[in-house]
Amino acid sequence: MSQFDQICREFEQLSPADYVNIVGEKSVNIIQVLQAAFDNNAQDVINTYASFLVSVIAADGRMTEEEYLVCSPVFEAFFGDSIDFNQIMQLVKSTLNNEANIRSYVDSIVDALGEVDLSIKSDMVTVALAICAVDGKVSDAEKRWISRLMD
Repeated sequence: MSQFDQICREFEQLSPADYVNIVGEKSVNIIQVLQAAFDNNAQDVINTYASFLVSVIAADGRMTEEEYLVCSPVFEAFFGDSIDFNQIMQLVKSTLNNEANIRSYVDSIVDALGEVDLSIKSDMVTVALAICAVDGKVSDAEKRWISRLMD
């Protein structure tokens, strides 16, 4: 078993509270770096990070309720109570319709931020892994997607 597979298994064993804490804590760091990168342009920060989260949710071609719930505190912070499961589902479907472009965009953002601060790239990979593992299994498609972020 590879080290990456072992890390995935460890993440699959976390509690629901652990996932929420990981996503929340790492999101604070990521958003701070995005704010600096976008000169505190809130809309660019929101669009970029929301795109990242939605693309992680869509990594295996579907969205589970657990994935939505672990991301919902961040979505609520960005959009208030005005965004719900069905709206995020529509964003996931839209992402899947433009999968190659969205994944390329997200990959380039992660790489660019990683050039500025390698710990942020690590934080983004950790967030992706937590979201993908929250439903109890990191699928092969999710593993491939996360591996691409790590490169």
